[in-house]
Amino acid sequence: MENYKKFYNLGFNENIQKNLSVIQFKKKMLSKDVRNSAFNFISSETDYNDTKYSRFFIMSFMIRFYSKNILIKDIFTPIYFLAKSVIISYFRLNEDYNMNIDTFRYYFKKYVEHFEEWKKKEKKIMSNQLLMQYFDIKNTLEQTNEELYKTVLNEQKNKIEKYIKIEKCGYKIEKLQKEHKEVKDILIKLNQENKTGFEYHGTIIEIVGKKAFWDNFIKLLKDNNTEKSNIIIYDVISNFVIKLKKLVPNRIDLHKYYDEYYDIKYIKQLIDNNIFDYKAMNKLIMFSMKELQKLDSAYGSKQIQKWLDDFDIISLCYFDIHEVLPYALRDINNKIESIEYITNIIKNNIETDVV
Repeated sequence: MENYKKFYNLGFNENIQKNLSVIQFKKKMLSKDVRNSAFNFISSETDYNDTKYSRFFIMSFMIRFYSKNILIKDIFTPIYFLAKSVIISYFRLNEDYNMNIDTFRYYFKKYVEHFEEWKKKEKKIMSNQLLMQYFDIKNTLEQTNEELYKTVLNEQKNKIEKYIKIEKCGYKIEKLQKEHKEVKDILIKLNQENKTGFEYHGTIIEIVGKKAFWDNFIKLLKDNNTEKSNIIIYDVISNFVIKLKKLVPNRIDLHKYYDEYYDIKYIKQLIDNNIFDYKAMNKLIMFSMKELQKLDSAYGSKQIQKWLDDFDIISLCYFDIHEVLPYALRDINNKIESIEYITNIIKNNIETDVV
């Protein structure tokens, strides 16, 4: 309790985001008092006695309160919700230490189990993005004669080269600096590694519109605008069922199965009366993804399984509805559009061969 109070009183409390900017927090987390106090707390209350685990603990505040500055994509990832659960259970220790300490230990253990893997994955994504940017700059330099523009681009290229040397991104800088016919293969590999299988499909304008749609949905849920958010939930589910049936046009048995499971009229009644709770929605989300898994390719099926595993972890954490529901429905919608896209390509190729 004493070690907890000392760390808590250093400013790691409920007002931390209100009191500190991200730059101020970064400076604070590097201070000797903070690091020592975090170590004393974590080592006394958990089985983690190495200083790296106390650093992981401090990082949970960064992930939870400054996610936009540290997460490469969005918050819909297990590490965010595990960090949030660590922080919530940590704050609750101030209310009743003995009652909440086991909950804190549970979430901290789960968080630690995922932290190092997440850190490596984030570094890989960032490295791939920088490498792709490097090739893009290099290509632009070869096509421009504007000296001022070339100076700016060369500065950016040099910064990336410096990062690649330090972080060892998987490619020797000497290889990247030369002209190689395998550069195209490298770019394809990097692009493939960055994909999750749940990306948006469409033109740039269409993608911008889709992002705006989901951002609006998040805002409606945050603002507790149940009337408009309920309409969106109903429309998304209805459209999903229509698309699902189109993927199996000749399977009348599956159409009947989907109609029975996705009883749209009944779901609408539940939604309109605000009794379609998260447990029911969670069940519907899991079912939908598993149905898509049956229809996807072997590679796509593995991506969906990874998504389902992550969703299981998220479901066991503390979360607000606006942090989960829009992202889950977005991924389901993006995945079915991906399957539609591939299916149409195959169908068109078959029709062309027949003709």
